[in-house]
Amino acid sequence: MPERSQAPAWDRPAPEVLPPARPNAAGMSKAALKELLKEMGEPAFRTTQIFEGLYRQRWTSWEAFTNLSKALRERLQAEVDIHWPEIVESIASEDGSTKHAFRMADGRLVEGVHMPYAGRTTLCISSQVGCAMGCAFCATGQMGIIRNLSAAEIVGQVMTMLNAHGHEAGVPVNLVFMGMGEPMHNLNQVMRAFEILRDASGLAIPPRRITLST
Repeated sequence: MPERSQAPAWDRPAPEVLPPARPNAAGMSKAALKELLKEMGEPAFRTTQIFEGLYRQRWTSWEAFTNLSKALRERLQAEVDIHWPEIVESIASEDGSTKHAFRMADGRLVEGVHMPYAGRTTLCISSQVGCAMGCAFCATGQMGIIRNLSAAEIVGQVMTMLNAHGHEAGVPVNLVFMGMGEPMHNLNQVMRAFEILRDASGLAIPPRRITLST
């Protein structure tokens, strides 16, 4: 394997990124989508239509939302983003798993791992940027804690990996919170992410397939 000419993406300084000027529907809960649509003067039933499009269909452009009127699609395109975390580096392993570095909107980087198995897919996701626990065996502990991830950023890791690896509908997904961070130190956002991930209108990941490692 050739030597790396530079440090992995998660070891590099975070670039300066301005906060988003527009709302981002990617990672929103039903409650947040309902409030956004209310502000736009749209009826509440649009909430489920958009939620299903984002999470069940995994559409990444408003043009794909053919369950909405053309006028509403055009307005959403002009006013609301669909932007999932960006994969900035990937390292494949001989066992078929791939470790990804995701860039968040503020430029911070977190890790996630895609692990394919016969008849299922397992995703290892992060709950924080860094970690306060300081475990001697864990490289993340050497970073210290930088900040918690939002529910949208947690869900975003899942969606980005499913999209990047062309995950087929119907193949079971297991989630393990064994990436960067201590999930119990960010429990409110982790539980909000659970609400989105398990919703029957979206990814519908059963609670029995979600493991929180502490």
